Amino acid sequence: MEKNNVLTDNEFRALLALNKFFEKTNSITTPVGKAESYALTDASGTKKFYLDVDRGGRIELGRKIKLQNRYRTVTLVRFEINGPYHTNPDGTHIGRNHIHIYREGFDDAWAFELSDFSEIDFSSCESFDDYLNVFCEYCHIEKPEIQLSSI
Repeated sequence: MEKNNVLTDNEFRALLALNKFFEKTNSITTPVGKAESYALTDASGTKKFYLDVDRGGRIELGRKIKLQNRYRTVTLVRFEINGPYHTNPDGTHIGRNHIHIYREGFDDAWAFELSDFSEIDFSSCESFDDYLNVFCEYCHIEKPEIQLSSI
């Protein structure tokens, strides 16, 4: 498949489409201000993925959330609420609520405003739990058991 952790766009789409399962527990217990990684695998057990969950501390506009799905060390999808502003490789400026999608030759350098990203409907998300469930559904990660209070 990939060479030196570089994926083609077709490889990215194939990896994203795989159903992913928690290796140990599907219980998400990441406390506020902490970041955790949860090991995932595909159904055959041959491909290794990670779900990175960061419930950052308070910043001026509210609590930061970062969710990331990785294949080995390659970020496939990264989602940020109240994250840093982002500038795409073409100079387009992106706000603090955005999603990064892997693109061949650019890794995860391209981001999209949540309101412009039609592949996921975030409009009904009101809590960390909501965002996590929608993110996991998009990335084909089994539904986690969330052991947290809402943000």
